[in-house]
Amino acid sequence: TSVSEHERKLCELLGVEPQLDRPELVRVSGELTTKYRQLMEAIYRDLPRNPRLSGLLVEGQQLQIRYQQMTALINFTNYSQLVTEFKNCQAGLVEFRRKLHPVATDEIRRSLFLVEESSRELQELLWIPIEFDDAYLEMLVNTAEADARQLLASIAVPDLLAHPDPTRVLQVAREFDQSLTQFVSAVHNHSKRDALLWDYRLLDVQWNAFAGECKRFPSPLIQQQAIAVSSRFELVGKGLGYHTGYDRGPLIKLVSRIDELCFQFEQTAEQQVLNAGGYPPQFRNRFKSNIESLHEAAHTLHEEISTQHVDPEHIREHAEQLIKAWQSCKLQVANCRQDHQQVLYQVVAQAEPLMVQLQVLFTANP
Repeated sequence: TSVSEHERKLCELLGVEPQLDRPELVRVSGELTTKYRQLMEAIYRDLPRNPRLSGLLVEGQQLQIRYQQMTALINFTNYSQLVTEFKNCQAGLVEFRRKLHPVATDEIRRSLFLVEESSRELQELLWIPIEFDDAYLEMLVNTAEADARQLLASIAVPDLLAHPDPTRVLQVAREFDQSLTQFVSAVHNHSKRDALLWDYRLLDVQWNAFAGECKRFPSPLIQQQAIAVSSRFELVGKGLGYHTGYDRGPLIKLVSRIDELCFQFEQTAEQQVLNAGGYPPQFRNRFKSNIESLHEAAHTLHEEISTQHVDPEHIREHAEQLIKAWQSCKLQVANCRQDHQQVLYQVVAQAEPLMVQLQVLFTANP
């Protein structure tokens, strides 16, 4: 969701401001200034080998000061002024990127990519529409491709032999490589957005298949590289305006809270029911099994959406497992002693609205 320029001016005339999460703005802006400082450090390190960076370093430092000034204003200025300051910084960043990218090393490009990533997040928090940007998309794709090629190259024969299904890995890697080559070529040829979206959907499917196999490698390095590549492709999708149907940020917050409450429910049930006498062994065993299933389902869903770029159907399966486990646990609570029910229902009362929200979300996004 964003606020158009027309709506922003109308809000200004009426004296109405869009609701801002200022603490989150401060956090993201702080991340942006940190990443920008790292970008300046990367440029400075490469300066002896690349004298052309000298003038750009000065220009970049001036822009860095403007970002710091904008960050300082977040808690002390109105929405309209904050949007103006951000747009001035963003215009400066676009111009700086245009000059820097042709002479940048891979390290500098990755640092610049991270700055752009935080800038986009800040833009969303300010309710500013994100427009399709050919140059920005090409930069995202180049960075994502470099990381993806590095991941493919890092998988050696011993890694393949340690994988449960080496033949499957080779097949999905080949398909992903072909889709990646096709998509990168389309981007470099400046294909229209609709055509790029079509190619990206195919790439997204192939990447999800390959990323799923990467999770089965024993090597932590390969898994970490795959996570990094996932975040790159996710940003490419955002740059294209490609949506899976779920707003990942709020979904992560929702599932994180559900995970916490499921753990709380598990602890409470163990202390109040499983460790208490007076219940038949069959009931205790069934309740214990339901609780363990609930905890595992909540943790798995939280882990998946927090660390991996997976397809919506994969997320849906985990969500349905969690909802099913929750229903089973509620049935067991109804069979507990009244004093135990009162304690358990305190947790149920907190978790139930969130579970309903999760169920509605996945029902509304078939």
